Amino acid sequence: MRGAVLVAVAVLSSGCGLFVTRQDFDVVKAQAKEMTIRVDTTRADESTLTRMADVLSQSKGMIPVRLHMALAGGAEVTLSLGKDFRVEVSDPLFSGLERIFGEQVAELR
Repeated sequence: MRGAVLVAVAVLSSGCGLFVTRQDFDVVKAQAKEMTIRVDTTRADESTLTRMADVLSQSKGMIPVRLHMALAGGAEVTLSLGKDFRVEVSDPLFSGLERIFGEQVAELR
């Protein structure tokens, strides 16, 4: 399944969201080939992206990360981040990104 999303996890403080068992999460982690972070640049500034980079650098691993940005005016761009930003899929990674952006922005493929 080329390009299929394995999981998009939302950790919501209200207790709602997608529940993934630890066993399921471990399977998804094992199958993940890359992570895509989707960012609307009209709602994210340089400080937000710097905080994102900090979260990524705290989760060092082997999974490559792509940053898909929706720009003002409707244009979109996808960047493949360098090796310094490869990650290990983890709960702190997903929750850290969600705290920064206020919503679920990461997808595993």
